[in-house]
Amino acid sequence: MITEAGAAAVSVLYSGVVASCGRQHADEAVIELLERNRRWLSGLDVLMCGFHVQSDPTVHSCAKIKSRLRLQDALPIALDGSGCMAFRHARLLLDWLIAEGSCRKALCILGEPEERDSPDGTGERAYRITVLRFAGSRHEITTDSDGEVKLDGCDS
Repeated sequence: MITEAGAAAVSVLYSGVVASCGRQHADEAVIELLERNRRWLSGLDVLMCGFHVQSDPTVHSCAKIKSRLRLQDALPIALDGSGCMAFRHARLLLDWLIAEGSCRKALCILGEPEERDSPDGTGERAYRITVLRFAGSRHEITTDSDGEVKLDGCDS
């Protein structure tokens, strides 16, 4: 788990490669992965997708994933054209949403195309998929009357 004081807790739920696939196959692989791990979707407020493309497909992928998994209460947010930078954008946006109380739990799905060596020496097209969970911090950061910083919920 990756955490910072006052920031949302981030957990990597999955990171792997879907080989020999285009975007459609990657969408189906993500849906299948999330179907097998339904517990990741419990209490979800935001579904965020970031894929390395320069057009509308991420919007369609995010809507498709939300619809197929019946996530009616989750706000879909697509980060088009972000690719590997999507994590930074997702982190900034979700830290803010969680800190101001609009979101308690979010799932962020990042996709990045990559070339891999294949046995015949030609390049094989693959897609790296990473699924992250963002959640509100377990501890509140406060200051007492003397200005001392305290973490509520921690044993002193």
